[in-house]
Amino acid sequence: MSGVSKRFRIVSGAGLALVLGFGLTGCPPAEPGGGSTTTTSTPPGQDCTSAPNIPIDKYMGEEVSELPVDTRSATWMSSIVATDPNLKVGVSSGRSYDNVFRPPGFPVNFVPNDYPLVPWTINLDVLRPVQYPSLDGVVWQGYPDPLAYQYSDAYLLTVFADCRSTEQIGVSPGLGAPNMYDGVRWDADYTPSVDPSTGLLNGVDAAHVPLTTAIYRSTEALNGTINHVGHIATTVCSGGAPTLGTAFIWPARSTDCTGTYNPANPPYGAWMRLRADYPVPSDARAAGIVKALKTYGAVIGDGGSNLTTPTIYAEEMPQSTITALESIPWSDFDFVDAQGLRADPTAAVGDADYWDTASAR
Repeated sequence: MSGVSKRFRIVSGAGLALVLGFGLTGCPPAEPGGGSTTTTSTPPGQDCTSAPNIPIDKYMGEEVSELPVDTRSATWMSSIVATDPNLKVGVSSGRSYDNVFRPPGFPVNFVPNDYPLVPWTINLDVLRPVQYPSLDGVVWQGYPDPLAYQYSDAYLLTVFADCRSTEQIGVSPGLGAPNMYDGVRWDADYTPSVDPSTGLLNGVDAAHVPLTTAIYRSTEALNGTINHVGHIATTVCSGGAPTLGTAFIWPARSTDCTGTYNPANPPYGAWMRLRADYPVPSDARAAGIVKALKTYGAVIGDGGSNLTTPTIYAEEMPQSTITALESIPWSDFDFVDAQGLRADPTAAVGDADYWDTASAR
């Protein structure tokens, strides 16, 4: 994709690739370890031992089934399907690394509050160690190579029982200590993260939004209980100056899309929704994901020059689910106008209330 820097992504399959593999980002790394490090109590009624917290007053849990179609939807969609009007859902390839080969997937780890934190290096810089979860008891996505960050984005997503979470990219066993390209720590409410030492926004995807809350997990898909927005990596982006309102819109906080501004392309933060009349698949997990795409939609938060189709992130899914999803035409999605959900339209990308919404779910 012209104008988008892409690091180390391998994608296979045609159409809308449900990312059971690698994420994308081309932005320079913010100082890892930033963001909120305050230990927070578990939100009332929320148990994060098997699912991440979905705040009721932030964009992650907002239903968009009743929102109007954005006036730019047809134009943005035309840019996505320009090379193939029949573009359909596809599936990317990948590995989750825990010393054995695993089928494609984007795993989320759930650990106790006392799960050990250990020193990590950042791009093998031993002078800048940071504390993140030990690799001994978690599964991450990537290849079994001590320098895997050179070859894939290799995400590690970890949720603690009290609903704090960490997200890391470019994860590998390293040389003497685990190594990563970048990382971010979120509190239980996903307060927008700014590194106190640099003032830079934190995040492991280009839009600097949480990934863990957007992963479609196998159990919730099977049970039809997905209650959150999805996450899209796009094949085209609007470019221009990295400012709110042009290259990205709410809820995105950043972009890695460069080049001349093109309003015909969707910006990061654009919110997509599957049309309500799309038939429900017979496969239970595919039906759960289709229901979620109709109810909560998915937000563009990343991109890559080697992609041939937009991608949505998910855990490992059975082949029957993949086959069912591969029949969804990309043209059956609309872009919705979600800007009216914002509690404070004047909130800046680093403000604590940037992701707050006007109504609770």
